[in-house]
Amino acid sequence: MSADETPQQPMSPAPRFVAPPMQPGIPMMAAPQSKWPTVIGIIAIIWAVIGLLGGVCGLGGIFMARTMPTNFPGAPGMSMGMSPLMLTGAAIGIILRAVLLTLGIGLLKRRFWAPKWIRTWAVVEMLSSVLIVIVTHFAQQQQFAAMARQPGMQQMPPEFFQGIAVFSIGCGLLLAWALPAFVLIWFSRDKIKEEVATWESPPV
Repeated sequence: MSADETPQQPMSPAPRFVAPPMQPGIPMMAAPQSKWPTVIGIIAIIWAVIGLLGGVCGLGGIFMARTMPTNFPGAPGMSMGMSPLMLTGAAIGIILRAVLLTLGIGLLKRRFWAPKWIRTWAVVEMLSSVLIVIVTHFAQQQQFAAMARQPGMQQMPPEFFQGIAVFSIGCGLLLAWALPAFVLIWFSRDKIKEEVATWESPPV
């Protein structure tokens, strides 16, 4: 090798082209919606439908019972307790069940107004149920007094009729307050309030 000659450097390899990955990245999954609005909405709808059917049948029974003293003279006292207060209570019950049906549908669709108004419904439902139970209790007392005067019923002790009255009041209030009490407790939770705040808002 002569002095003029310099050693040749090895050629560096050409940079490789790195193709982008063919598989797309994992997309961000949206957080699943909670299921409680659907569950409570369905329960409210079923409760309302049963109440509507019971209220309509109850009103029909009241009007039918008014004719029984005429058709069946041997059954005195059947029309007792069918006062305007009872008719008003039955009508209020039908209205409250219709409102509950609307609110149940609103919960299913996650409408912003449903949680607020279903709490109002719960308070009105609990107060009206107390009034209805009181009116029903006095009507029962009249019916029990009429039954006690019938032949064959005079041997029944008064405690028997009082026991029936207390049992019916307790069961009536327990059944009437079950859903309203649950609604008030459930929608008072901070976690539920935060979720409800994200529902559809009214247009500005």
